Amino acid sequence: MDPLFRTTARTIALISAIALLSAPLAQARDIYRWVDEEGVAHYGDRPTPGSEPVPVRNGKPVAPSGKDAESEEMAKLRENQCQLAKTRYAEYNASARMVEKDDFGKERELSAEERLQAIAKAKSDVEAYCASDQP
Repeated sequence: MDPLFRTTARTIALISAIALLSAPLAQARDIYRWVDEEGVAHYGDRPTPGSEPVPVRNGKPVAPSGKDAESEEMAKLRENQCQLAKTRYAEYNASARMVEKDDFGKERELSAEERLQAIAKAKSDVEAYCASDQP
């Protein structure tokens, strides 16, 4: 066998082994949770002021261990998110036109189709956050 072929084959095998062994490490990222001033919980892969690390298992956040204070806090957050979602859904339904602002503060009126999509998203948020309650 050609020595160049052996070297190339070994290099490819080594690179493949490194890639396979490092794949789980790439997914083992820290996740951080914080709550904004409106009580909405956010998650991200970078710490921000006031954020706290979230335990992760198999790439998915793990629920809190069941402490009463944490459970009460989560229930309050869920209720707050539910109320915000219901308010947003009601406002979207009641408005004849909707306007959004871009990153530079410039306003743009949503088309009829975009408005219907926003209303559908707001309704799905109510269903997700309010579980047993419906709009």
